[in-house]
Amino acid sequence: MSPSGAPRGRGYLLFLLAALGLAALLAAVGYFPSLARGGPAAVEAMLFACGVSWTAALVSGLPIALATGGAQQGLQLFLASMLLRLLTVAGLGAAAAFGAGLATRPFLLWLGISYLVLLPLDVGYAWRTLSRL
Repeated sequence: MSPSGAPRGRGYLLFLLAALGLAALLAAVGYFPSLARGGPAAVEAMLFACGVSWTAALVSGLPIALATGGAQQGLQLFLASMLLRLLTVAGLGAAAAFGAGLATRPFLLWLGISYLVLLPLDVGYAWRTLSRL
């Protein structure tokens, strides 16, 4: 349990739901422009990119959710979390771009957009959680 009395897992779950909601909102906003500019293949690439970014948020939140140490460990966990996020996006993005048969340009465009849109949420979750250590 965290010092506030709320289970730490609840904060992680709320973070994941917020990230999922933000990714879904991004997909809803980008649906018609993607369909108009690139057709159904671009929409598929956009949805896949939003999923990759959400998965990266899921992975990067784990070290933060499991943090137990003090401020020094918190800084190291934050840096490790951001590195995990980047490596997850790079790995899944490369696998999808080269192996899934997606439209490459829309996929890479939406991968970058979704990464940047979800980043402040990820940093905010880390900041709030680690400041309570």
